Amino acid sequence: MDAGEAYQMVADWAYIIECITCKGTQWDPVPKSARKPIIRRDHGECCITGLKGSLWDPLVVLPVLPVPTGWIVNPDNGQKDRIAKILTMFFGQKMRDFWLGYAERPGK
Repeated sequence: MDAGEAYQMVADWAYIIECITCKGTQWDPVPKSARKPIIRRDHGECCITGLKGSLWDPLVVLPVLPVPTGWIVNPDNGQKDRIAKILTMFFGQKMRDFWLGYAERPGK
């Protein structure tokens, strides 16, 4: 890998992270009707800490990460293919496909 390719890879990685941390699209609030099924599905545990919810520390159901729509919408000049390649290296193909689908069709 030459210096130009290394620079491009770092720039693409920075863009991937930026799409989640700064430029992500916020979710709509989770409907009340969906909260109990989600808590049941997760066995009453926080998906981040693994701790059980309690009366003093109840579980709050809300999206944790913004939708990284920039992975789908904005890339140009071959960046979309490079992003897909980096995501494959980081997540593996199955999770890459999940995340790209999530970015393209949030909530589906």
